Amino acid sequence: MTDAVHPSRPAPSPLFGDPRDAAFSAMLRTLEMAALLTIMLILSSAPMGMIIKLQGGASPLLPLSWAAIWGAALALVLLRPQSTLNGALASWPLLLLLLWAYASISWSVSAQDSLIQSVTVTAGAVGAFAAAGIYSWRRMIEIALWMYAGLAVFTVLLALGMPSLGVMQETHIGAWAGPWIEKNSTGRHMAIAITFAMARFAHDPKTRISSGVLAFLFLAVLLLSTSKTALLTAILGVGMVIAVWIIRRGAALALVALYGGLIAAVAAGAAAFIFREQLVQLMGRDLTLTGRTDIWESVWWRIKERPILGYGFEAFWEGDNPTAPYNWVVQQAGFRPNNAHSSWLELWLMLGLPGLILQGAYMLWGLIAAVLTLMRSNGAYLALPYLLTTLLASNVESLLFSPSALEWFFVVMITSKCVIDWRKSG
Repeated sequence: MTDAVHPSRPAPSPLFGDPRDAAFSAMLRTLEMAALLTIMLILSSAPMGMIIKLQGGASPLLPLSWAAIWGAALALVLLRPQSTLNGALASWPLLLLLLWAYASISWSVSAQDSLIQSVTVTAGAVGAFAAAGIYSWRRMIEIALWMYAGLAVFTVLLALGMPSLGVMQETHIGAWAGPWIEKNSTGRHMAIAITFAMARFAHDPKTRISSGVLAFLFLAVLLLSTSKTALLTAILGVGMVIAVWIIRRGAALALVALYGGLIAAVAAGAAAFIFREQLVQLMGRDLTLTGRTDIWESVWWRIKERPILGYGFEAFWEGDNPTAPYNWVVQQAGFRPNNAHSSWLELWLMLGLPGLILQGAYMLWGLIAAVLTLMRSNGAYLALPYLLTTLLASNVESLLFSPSALEWFFVVMITSKCVIDWRKSG
C-alpha cells in the first residue's frame, strides 16, 4: 500500500511513527501542510515583496527564502517519500529538464547562480510532486484558495489601512498592489485565484456559496489593481471552466461547445488582428507590448550566439559585470529587464534548443493527461483551464520552469495529478 491516498488517512511513513495513532496522524498532516504552504507562499512572491517594501529596497533575506523552500521540500520528502516519488514519476519529462538544468552548470556564464536556482526549481517541483501525490483534487484546490483568500484579505487591509504600502504611489498611482511590488503581480495572482474558485464551484455543488464569495473577493481586488491583462486572463479562465462543464454534460452539448468555441476563437482572432491598435490601447499597452518586442528582438540575437546550449540556467540576467551578455539587451531595450518576458525565449536563452524541446514536451504531456482525464475526473474543471491559460500567458511572461513562479508550481502539481488519475483509471 502506498501513501498517496486521502489526506485524512495517511499511509505509513517509513521514517516516522505509526499513522494509526491519531495524534501522530494529526501532526503529520500539520507538518506536511506547513511545508507545502511555505513553498507556495514564497513562490507567490508576496512575503518577499512585503519585506522589500518595508525595507525600501532589495533585501538580503532573499537567500533565506531559497533556504526555506529547500527545507520545506526536504521535509515533504522525509514525511511522504512514496507520495513525492509517485508525483515525480508522473512528471518524468520534467525530470529530464531538471537534469539538463544541472548539466548547464558546466557551461553557465554564472555557475553559482545556475546551481542555486537549479536546486530551488527542483525544491519547488518536489513540493508540487508531493501535493499531487498526497491530496485529492478538492483538497489541492482548497489549499490554494485559502492561501489566496488570506493574501486577498491582507491586500484589502493593507490598501485601506496603510495605503503608502498597499497602493502604488508612483507609476500607476492609486492601483492596489497589496504585498506585491507592483499591481500586475497582484492582478495576475487574483486571476489565478478566480480560476481556482470557479473550478471549485463546478467541482462541488455544496461549496458554491463559499466559492462564489471567494471569486467575488478575488475579482474585487483584481479590478482595484487595474490590471487589464489579468482581467482578460480571468475571463479566459472562467470561460474555459464553463466550456469544460458543458463538455462533461454529454456528447451533444460537447459538439455544440466545440463548434461554438471554434467560431468564437476565429472571430476573436480576426477582430484582434483588425482592431489590434485599439485593443492594445484599451489594455493600456502599445504595439510593442510595453517594450516586450524590443526585449524579444535583443534576446533573439543573444540566442543565436548560443542556440544549442544557451547561457546556463538562470544565469543570463545575473551579475553586475559591464561585459555581461545581458548588457547588450539593456542597451537595445533602453532599460534593464529582469527576464525575456517570454517563457519560450527564456528557456532557449538559458538552456538552448534541448531545454526548449524538453519544456515543450512536458507541456504537451500535461495537456494530453488533462484531456485524457476530462471525462474521468472532476479535476478537469481546473486542469485544462489552468494549463491552457498559463500556456497562453507564457508567450508574454517568463512563467515556465521558473524557480520563483507559483504559476509554474501549479503547472507541475496539476500535470502530476492528471497523470496519477489517468494511471489509476487504467
